[in-house]
Amino acid sequence: MERQEDDRRIPVSAMNGAIVASLQSALTPQLLQWLRDDLLGAAARHRARLAVLDLAGLTGLDRLEYLDIVDTARMLQLMGVRTVLAGTRPGIIAGLSALGADMAALPGACDLESALAYDR
Repeated sequence: MERQEDDRRIPVSAMNGAIVASLQSALTPQLLQWLRDDLLGAAARHRARLAVLDLAGLTGLDRLEYLDIVDTARMLQLMGVRTVLAGTRPGIIAGLSALGADMAALPGACDLESALAYDR
């Protein structure tokens, strides 16, 4: 069973001083922990300056999941890595805002290309 869960890890790729993770499926606490571990490891290995989390594939994101992502971004910030959310759906933004989430905690971009330009 452990191997099946491990297959669900979110891939983290590196390009031009940035690390990118594209979130495509429902998030679980375990998946978010693995993502945190993988992002921190990739940031150190690739000496990244920017982390982009592409949320375009998500149809929902609750307040606790968002807070977990914000905590991960703060850890990355301690390593000198800036985090940008890309492709967040308007309904997710409105829902998080209605739940009182601090939407200014992380910068956002309309798409992956715009997010990668944050580093320039």
